[in-house]
Amino acid sequence: MAICVSGDFEPDSMVAIIERYFGDMKPNENLPKFEYKADPELKKAVKKTVVSPQEEYVTLAWRFDGSSSRQMDTLSIMSDILYNGTAGIIDLNVNLKQKMQGAYAYVDNAADYSTFQIYAYPLPGQSLDEVKNIVLDEVKKLRKGQFGVSLLKSALNNEKLEEQKMLESNDNRAMMMLDAFVSGEDWKDVVGTIERKSKISKADVVGFANAHLRDNNCVVVYKNKGTDPNIVPVEKPAITPIVMNRDVASDFVKEVTQSVVAPIEPVFVDFSKDITKDETAKHLPMLYVKNNINKIFTLQYRYDLGSFADPTLPIAAKYLALLGTDSLSAEKLQEAFYNIGCECGVQVGDKECVITITGLDENMAEAMALYEHNIARMKVDNDAWNRFKMSTLQERQMTMSNFGSYYRKFASYLTYGADFVKAQSISNEQLDSLSADSLVEKLRQVRNYKHEVVYYGPRIIDEVKTMINENHYVPSHFALPPMNREWKPIIPLDRQVVFVPYDETMNFDLGYYATEGAKFDIDLYSLSRLYTEYVGGGMNSIVFQDMREKKALVYGARAMVSNPTNTNPYFSFRTYAESQSDKLAEVVSTFDGIINEMPEIENSFDVVKQKLISCLRTQRVTGMDLINYYIESRNLGLNYDRDAVFYEKLQRYTLKDIVAYQKAHIKDRPFYCAIVGKKTALDFGVLNRMGTVKEITPQELFGY
Repeated sequence: MAICVSGDFEPDSMVAIIERYFGDMKPNENLPKFEYKADPELKKAVKKTVVSPQEEYVTLAWRFDGSSSRQMDTLSIMSDILYNGTAGIIDLNVNLKQKMQGAYAYVDNAADYSTFQIYAYPLPGQSLDEVKNIVLDEVKKLRKGQFGVSLLKSALNNEKLEEQKMLESNDNRAMMMLDAFVSGEDWKDVVGTIERKSKISKADVVGFANAHLRDNNCVVVYKNKGTDPNIVPVEKPAITPIVMNRDVASDFVKEVTQSVVAPIEPVFVDFSKDITKDETAKHLPMLYVKNNINKIFTLQYRYDLGSFADPTLPIAAKYLALLGTDSLSAEKLQEAFYNIGCECGVQVGDKECVITITGLDENMAEAMALYEHNIARMKVDNDAWNRFKMSTLQERQMTMSNFGSYYRKFASYLTYGADFVKAQSISNEQLDSLSADSLVEKLRQVRNYKHEVVYYGPRIIDEVKTMINENHYVPSHFALPPMNREWKPIIPLDRQVVFVPYDETMNFDLGYYATEGAKFDIDLYSLSRLYTEYVGGGMNSIVFQDMREKKALVYGARAMVSNPTNTNPYFSFRTYAESQSDKLAEVVSTFDGIINEMPEIENSFDVVKQKLISCLRTQRVTGMDLINYYIESRNLGLNYDRDAVFYEKLQRYTLKDIVAYQKAHIKDRPFYCAIVGKKTALDFGVLNRMGTVKEITPQELFGY
């Protein structure tokens, strides 16, 4: 066994604690070692077929040695050359050119055997054989060495960058040690991985690919769409409810809870000190936080317009990723970003458009110049636009065939209503009528609107301001952007049920939604967080214990109060449960009981309260999280860290406070109930007792 620890602690004290509790443990030398007979190498491709209601795709996989093998060094680099999400062989030749719906590849490391896997999704009318052959053609290019040496160097640089990002996290550091122990790797070999990879040549990669990535030593799995004729019905077993003893504590729990621990002092954010607020030479407001951990930067241009101002902006942002300029093809542009260890993306939210440039700080000026060149001189590509429309339609079909997508769409439908979905969604017909020229023009116009600059990185602020002044386009006069439309959330007056049919499963998803007319209030914020953790926050919550542990009613369930946001200024309550159709009545009854007659368990409340206090003491808001937290707080009209106030209030809260909150804000509230499942398998008598039932089509829910 290994104990892997990463965090802010004194090493000697930590070792003493570990020695105290684990020091008397001895390894059992008599444990039988796991032995297995190695499978013979494949001499012929193995082909299998599986069937399910979801969309079709094909998977190809090649077997490699375990994760402690030196094969992993070359395999990792080879994988990045073939696919890295930006400038790999598959990225440029398949995804960028939209030869299929999409393809991606990755290495799945395991102790005994590892695999290299490629997933490929067809466009409408494409066969799985066709997409398989397209992928194999790209693998063949790898074997023939049809890639530049610069791609090999760029892959290594980007692995260095990803390692730096990963090492910012204590979780990732501990997991690195854990993985090394599980796979039997020596720690010095782990930390020397990048150095070893830097010695890998193009000839090494090509030779490795020819030896291991052949057409005749892979497994090919065709995932067809349909109903599996071999499904065997399973009789529903009888479940005996567990008798809960939440009011009883074991001697071990008492010992732990009564132990005296030196408290860790919390560190809360001071927005006036922890974030520098300035403006650029051309009077753009600026937020700055210094990165003292590594040499990675994040630069953002944030504009106050989003899909609420123009629903076509998210489509335009996706289309931008497929475009080149008058002097750089789309392939060359993506290669240019990848070669310098940087990336650029456009994210369009409800009320905000954010341009993010991030990567190695030494190449920040070059990355900025590439973005400015791209946005100013992007070239319309009608062929790419036509392929993009076809791919988008296919993606929408895939989304609508995914059972989990329905619950996520219910949130906006029941919060803002059917008119919102119609207005904010681009239908298939509307998509077809859009022109590539109009989308490109909208993106060009965005740069003429006033915006805010955000920087997190290792440079001093004056140097950043100079770089922005020299490299970032700012118009002499700002144009007025289209205004974000204000959508007022619907406050339910009575209980209604919205049902959407999905016939390819015997499960159902159920959710309750209710928007309350209360805007941000620090007392409501504090009580709602405590209520959420007590009722639906985790394995110790009432929802998890009553619905999953006690009765085995659900695969998953939760309940929470969502706090006001820039989009929805009100508190809102929502739940989720997934179960089998024949359990609908019991799930509804149990959920209603928890919501309206909340169990009052002192021990559970104390555990939840101490957990939250501990989390607030140990959490540290840093880096880009600090900037994002400030912006979120600013949108709510706050100039202070709301968690600091919550921490003080939490010390005084009792179970009675949560009971009073539940009775005032949750109990007997009218909810919109959303349910998706197989119509013939659900008991509509139960749904009718819940409220007025309205059936809508998937097209009405998704808006296309």
